[in-house]
Amino acid sequence: MRCALFLLALICGARAFAADNPSFLEPHFVEVDISRSGNDWIAEYTFSRPVEAWFFPRSSVTRKGEEPWRLQSWVIETAGVRLVRRGDYDVLIPPRGGMPRKVRMRFQPFTADLADDYSPALSFTDGGIALFSAQFDVLPLRSVGEAGELPSASSSTTASSRRTRCSDLPESSRRGMSSLCSIRSCPRGFTSRLRGR
Repeated sequence: MRCALFLLALICGARAFAADNPSFLEPHFVEVDISRSGNDWIAEYTFSRPVEAWFFPRSSVTRKGEEPWRLQSWVIETAGVRLVRRGDYDVLIPPRGGMPRKVRMRFQPFTADLADDYSPALSFTDGGIALFSAQFDVLPLRSVGEAGELPSASSSTTASSRRTRCSDLPESSRRGMSSLCSIRSCPRGFTSRLRGR
């Protein structure tokens, strides 16, 4: 019920913000390319169309300390783009001149517990890592200020059209990715088990 109310509020809010610009509601597609070489993890976003900002609907804070976790483990490498917290959400803010079509960030898999969501990553004793794919979901905003006006975050919200691809991984990592997905007890969304080179 809480999820349904959140989604209804999110949809109504988006429609209200887009009332004067119907093209804003057209579908958007986001491609996220995840790569790893040793301890270096990279997420590169490719956006299908320009918008003023992108927000992460799954932006729970840490269980211990109630701090935004992305600000602790992600570093934006694209010139001028910043990752900030607005209201209950982490938001990608563009430089002057608008959001680039590609945004690259370096990250460390964050394995601590979150207050209202799955941990973004699981680490295994053999050195493998499973990334929760929904942590990479983004939704468009017409302005940065809109994020602060959205209803409280819900951990069960997944609404972006995202394709996540893991590249530059050794063959042993790719085999591990499919085996993790076949485990019945694996939480939905943990789709990538990755080993470093």
